[in-house]
Amino acid sequence: MINHKRFSIGVLALVMFAASFASADAASVSIQDIVPGTTVPARDLITFNAVPVGFTGLLYVLSDSFVGAASTSITSSNISGGGKFSWTPTVNDVGTHAISIAISDNVGNSASTTQMITVAPPASVVIESISPGTNIMPGTKLTFVAKASGFTNPKFIAGGSYSGGTSITNANIDASGNFSWTPDLSENGEHRLNIYVTDSLGHGASASLTILVGTGPTLSAQSFPSSTTTSPGQNISFILSPSNYAPTGFSLIETFSGTTSTLTNQHLSSSGSFAWTPLSSDIGTHVIKLIGTVGVYGQNASTTVTVDVVDPNAPPPVVSVAPTQAATTSLATTTSSGTLADLLAAVALIEKQIAEASAADAGATPVASISSDFKFSSYLRPGAAGDEVKQLQIILAQEGFFSANANGRFGPLTVAAVKKFQAAHELPQLGVVGPATRAALNVILSGSLEGASATTPSPAGVGYVFKNFIGRGDDGVDVLELQKRLALLGYFSLEPNGHFGPATEQAVKKFQSANGIRAAGYVGPSTRAALNK
Repeated sequence: MINHKRFSIGVLALVMFAASFASADAASVSIQDIVPGTTVPARDLITFNAVPVGFTGLLYVLSDSFVGAASTSITSSNISGGGKFSWTPTVNDVGTHAISIAISDNVGNSASTTQMITVAPPASVVIESISPGTNIMPGTKLTFVAKASGFTNPKFIAGGSYSGGTSITNANIDASGNFSWTPDLSENGEHRLNIYVTDSLGHGASASLTILVGTGPTLSAQSFPSSTTTSPGQNISFILSPSNYAPTGFSLIETFSGTTSTLTNQHLSSSGSFAWTPLSSDIGTHVIKLIGTVGVYGQNASTTVTVDVVDPNAPPPVVSVAPTQAATTSLATTTSSGTLADLLAAVALIEKQIAEASAADAGATPVASISSDFKFSSYLRPGAAGDEVKQLQIILAQEGFFSANANGRFGPLTVAAVKKFQAAHELPQLGVVGPATRAALNVILSGSLEGASATTPSPAGVGYVFKNFIGRGDDGVDVLELQKRLALLGYFSLEPNGHFGPATEQAVKKFQSANGIRAAGYVGPSTRAALNK
């Protein structure tokens, strides 16, 4: 007879033994020995072991779920056949990585596990809170903070590069990254400050800062030609002069209005001498930026010159532009006065002094009047000569833009006077007489000739008809009558004396503002029309 109680106990023990045996042989994998931890800076090595249990013959499959600026740098080569994981993340790996390891064998066992790894930004250092700035004078204290990230107990090291030997040492920076330095008079120039940071874990980073002690570098063109206008075949040369630095090389950058320029860096020597003979293909305007650079750290300064290459054989235009209402209107549109009149007066005085010593404009006698039947009809440019140039100089002198003798030669002083005339009438300042400038001159010329008979002063500024351009520095009946008229209208409070000075200019401005005219300070067509009402 069977003992049922003993049978039941035996079956239970067998089941428990089988369950125990099955549990002992279940396949699994675990992550162990993570170094340095689950958070690692970019560029630092991280390792761990994938430890399998219950497998016969192993196959590892590695994957990474990462959403970042770029794809993960993890590949199958980051885990060995023995389950050793090794990886050095890059800067692009900054973020959280879910690293999955799946294991299988040749009898159908499989298991997997996932390890979260956070990649932090790499160790770095930045320079902040620079005071008073990157350009200081000798005797001024320079301070800033070197801010380190990703370090454990960082150590700061300070150094510098300077042609005369730097006085910067580790004593200039404390354990918290606070930097302080006061240069003396012997340390004028450019300094390259370097800050290095390290720690016991092998992290390292550096930051640099360029500091200029003393006045900054400048570059100027010495012996530059008095005229920036030249012709093909004529040489133009000058010397670059650096100040407060010693450039080791020179270069140029050109902006050219034409199609083909022969100007290159070969026209500028290593010592800063510029020499260039333009060809016919160079006709046009050349804006030349000249740069002097120090080779080691790139300290540089620059200056810009403009050279106009003109064609002396170009035929003059045959278009003759008669005075039109549009040309008359353009004369009424002037630049904002401000200090323009004072500036023009100062330039005129300087030009007069230059003219007295200028052989190019010497030998002629002043001419005070212009031919009664004269009209401008030709294209006039530098190098031109003849009666039309002489008449141009006369009318420019009458308008207050030319103070030298009218000699009929279109030289540098005439170029400058034409540019001032064009600026006053809001025309392009080209320094040559083209159709628009010719029309403006003819309008003024016709007004001057018509007004030649108006030489008798009126009793009280009433009834006098203004026909001429009147500006600062002018004298005569027109000015006297202008002062009378302005006094009568309440804008001029001095005794009329026939000289157009600062008080007359201010009175004209007040009159123009009151009549809705641009306050230019001289009498043009619109102001004349308002005065003659």
